[in-house]
Amino acid sequence: MQRRPLVWKYCIAAAAVGLGIFYIYTVFAARSLHIALSPLTEEERRKFGALAKTLETAEHYPHREVDNTSVGFGDIEHRLQVVGQLVDAFQFTFRRLPASIDELIDLLPAGRYGQAQAKKEIRLESRDCRIFNLSAESYFLNCDGWSPNEKALQDVQAAADKQYVRFYNFNGHVVLSVPPPYVVRP
Repeated sequence: MQRRPLVWKYCIAAAAVGLGIFYIYTVFAARSLHIALSPLTEEERRKFGALAKTLETAEHYPHREVDNTSVGFGDIEHRLQVVGQLVDAFQFTFRRLPASIDELIDLLPAGRYGQAQAKKEIRLESRDCRIFNLSAESYFLNCDGWSPNEKALQDVQAAADKQYVRFYNFNGHVVLSVPPPYVVRP
């Protein structure tokens, strides 16, 4: 029976030590993590104001909306997305669309280590792909070797959304339609 009061004394002592350590830790943390915020200077206000104005007007820059809704050919659609990103990088780099898919290897700088492997991967990914330039900023992309006649190409263009990058299935041929970028006007 004598042991029970002794156990309580040890529990109370352990709790007191734990509370003491917690108190010391919180006091130390509060003092060492003190953050002093100073008021913004006029120059900082101008910088933040310029950033806010840029963010407010960002929607007024040309951009494309993307609708990745599948048309039932996931592997082909993924490949079209990858090649489409290469086409977009080409357009951003050279300020024009590639005349053919073979021009995509021009994205690689000459003399870089691993360039041969990168060219091989681009060629492998873009094999059987064709780009159909509709305007300076708009195109269709197909990666199953399809060679549509002029009427079929006009039908695809007529059916395509003018605002969204989207997949289409035209008579078993999956096409990625990329319209020209648009600007949201206030």
